[in-house]
Amino acid sequence: MLPALQLLPKPNEHHTFTRRPEWVRPLESLWSILAKWQFVNRVPYSTIASSILTRSGAAAEHGVDLRLLEHFCMDALAEHSGLSHSMIASAACSPSADSRMIEFASQHLRFCAACMEEGFHAALFQFTPIRRCPIHHRPLNEVCTHCRKKIPYRLDASFAAHPFACPHCAHPLLPDPTALMRQSCTNTVNDTIMNWQLFLATYVYWYAEGRQTLRDDSGRFLDHGKLPASPSMTRRFNFIGALQALLHKPPPLPTFTVDTKFPPWMSPQKVSCATAATPGYLQQDWPQFYSKRFLSLCQRYSRFYNSLQQLTSPREHEITRWWRRSWEGAISRQCDVTTAFTDPPLGITEWAFFSIVPARFLKSGAIQQRMDLRFEHDLRATWQAWNSVITHLDNSSSSALHPYLVPTRACWLTTPAFDPGSPALGFF
Repeated sequence: MLPALQLLPKPNEHHTFTRRPEWVRPLESLWSILAKWQFVNRVPYSTIASSILTRSGAAAEHGVDLRLLEHFCMDALAEHSGLSHSMIASAACSPSADSRMIEFASQHLRFCAACMEEGFHAALFQFTPIRRCPIHHRPLNEVCTHCRKKIPYRLDASFAAHPFACPHCAHPLLPDPTALMRQSCTNTVNDTIMNWQLFLATYVYWYAEGRQTLRDDSGRFLDHGKLPASPSMTRRFNFIGALQALLHKPPPLPTFTVDTKFPPWMSPQKVSCATAATPGYLQQDWPQFYSKRFLSLCQRYSRFYNSLQQLTSPREHEITRWWRRSWEGAISRQCDVTTAFTDPPLGITEWAFFSIVPARFLKSGAIQQRMDLRFEHDLRATWQAWNSVITHLDNSSSSALHPYLVPTRACWLTTPAFDPGSPALGFF
């Protein structure tokens, strides 16, 4: 039986509300936080809107999107819920509708039935690349288990009338409400969710929130303002869901360090630009990839790849194959010793594009030499990063490998920082 509810008076407020902050666990979602709050208060939506929403949010005719922070008055929500600003912020998927994070968060509730029985829903569940609950390893539900309709991820009159229930059929999502007073969360559970959250956040940052990430038909990168809203952006992260089906823990994020004592086949190569072979793709189709600078990188890459032929074990061949796919930009085709560049190697292009050296300095011989050494360092470092990833996987899960797991742009980009007060993936 639920404990007696005690209303906490607050001066200078039109309403007083019951607070149960001890019912909320770390990494919980706004949907779950507000469902618990409304479960003990049972106030009409108009009262909720006037108490915790911004003026624009309260004026919204059909309620507000629970993925976004921008509709909530943080001070009021913190006061009425008893939660910190940082906990509330981390419960949202995105700060505003302008953030590109919103592309990866579902407009409908996605939940784990086992977690829901405990009265818990994580913000991580709303991101579509996540297909399974990291705690229970079950596929996430995307419809009501009773009426099979999708549940809007919104704070509106239906949400207020049916907290922890389907707004369509009123079927309870929380079978036993007394579970709310038995909230327990171990560090292991927190770490499990956070590991996948950090894994997802890092790849979204590298492929979506970083600098220019899409190219036009001629291979040129587009500015953020010109990026179209495309489903291909969300499909880019499907490999994360495939990994979840096979692994309880995500693979290690790639790190790009090289042992000072690397084997002979990894030794830096002195490459003459004059010996660069003519690539197989046509200059009239890809003129920007025929610069002396880019052809020099391709030649250095080819020389390093040739040195990998000294490796003989099946595992080393597998590492080299995936290393080559990430550097050449191959997604579906097989890479072997007979494969030539029939398209520009976009992994090399990506490395060059994200390099931090300004283009106006590239005529300096000293800087060119420094960049050449950095390029060869990153060739070695990414091979070792693939080694770490593949070592983490057993033979049965190697089918989930994907070229995006070790992106060449990551040699230059950092990983996102989960600062206090940031939304779920750490982006403001």
